[in-house]
Amino acid sequence: MQEKRAELRMACLTHGLEPLRRLEVAAGLYSVAQDPVGRRFVVLDGAGCLHLHREDGWAHEKLLAPIALTGLVSVLGPLGSVGRFVGWGPVGLAILRPDLSLLWLSEPGVGRAPGREPICCLPVPDLGLLLVAEADGSLALWKFRSGGRSLVPRGSPLQPPPSSTGVLVRLALGPLAPHHNPCCFAAYGSAVLTFDLHTWSVTDMRRDLHKT
Repeated sequence: MQEKRAELRMACLTHGLEPLRRLEVAAGLYSVAQDPVGRRFVVLDGAGCLHLHREDGWAHEKLLAPIALTGLVSVLGPLGSVGRFVGWGPVGLAILRPDLSLLWLSEPGVGRAPGREPICCLPVPDLGLLLVAEADGSLALWKFRSGGRSLVPRGSPLQPPPSSTGVLVRLALGPLAPHHNPCCFAAYGSAVLTFDLHTWSVTDMRRDLHKT
């Protein structure tokens, strides 16, 4: 019986998740960007500082962000070789180099009206696009230019249908399947909208998903 219990005892976790290290940010956590190429995590805090952590979680360096930012995300693939990160904040959109210095900053008023401060971004590197959620609930589409060195607006921002309620809380990219237009999903409260990235239009809306 004792031998049987020893055989059932777990020797090593091979599936699922296990805690590795807890990172605490005194100034408050704004966002975390994974940089697979640099084998690190970049943590943006509420004081405008960038904390660089190795893959195992150990702190490596602390830098002051080049401009005021409220969010940061990595740009993966060849598109991110020069402009590795996209940041956003009160001044608009910014592209940062791998060393986290400022490469490009959007001009005031270009691509957005007053009150449309970016609150969330989702790169689509395979298509050279950037999805930008704005403070008024609209969703804007931007295009990377010059090999990821700059951005230009593409089309007009889309507003959610009047019947949708709730604040935009999350963006997710749909699968890039052959013979199908690429799409993204935006969660507004308990509703999820589907946006076609080719025609830049709302194609579907599902309500009250928290009840299913």
